Amino acid sequence: MYPASSRDVALWVPEGVSVEAVEAVIASVAGDLCVRLTHLDTFTKEGRTSYAFRLVFQSFTKTLTDEEIQPVMDTIYSTLTNKGWEAR
Repeated sequence: MYPASSRDVALWVPEGVSVEAVEAVIASVAGDLCVRLTHLDTFTKEGRTSYAFRLVFQSFTKTLTDEEIQPVMDTIYSTLTNKGWEAR
């Protein structure tokens, strides 16, 4: 097994958007190299909720590079932004 690489994502969503809804969106675009998605933190302030997640990427054939992971993260951030959610 090759080493894993983790990335964290934190974002603001309108109050009332569930952690499960956000996890589902992230998981839908994270791809096969994302082997784990963990909810780390939640807090609500001024009508918005902040969620933080850790994504763990791993390949069973090689060690992943930042250049291989970054396009996936770019897609995740783009998808979150298109939903009207604000990455922080």
